[in-house]
Amino acid sequence: MAEVTVHIRWRDIDNYGHVNNAVYLNYLEECRDRLVEELFGTDDAWDFVLAHVGIDFREQLTQADGDVVVRCEVEGYGRSSIRTRERIEK
Repeated sequence: MAEVTVHIRWRDIDNYGHVNNAVYLNYLEECRDRLVEELFGTDDAWDFVLAHVGIDFREQLTQADGDVVVRCEVEGYGRSSIRTRERIEK
């Protein structure tokens, strides 16, 4: 399992004062990249394609939340694929 702490930046916030929905993907990407590096090393870490992303939004984030912890773990794998489960926590 990989874990990163991400600081919520001013540019991440939309006009309603919440973290923009698309920015959650950036947070997840930071942790997923860390996991891939840990599993496969830095030489081959970037030789993959992300085929599917599904997000269940359960709670809003605002800049006042400061930092969030992002976790990513392997949930399963196939012959040429891996499935991950990723989570953002305040």
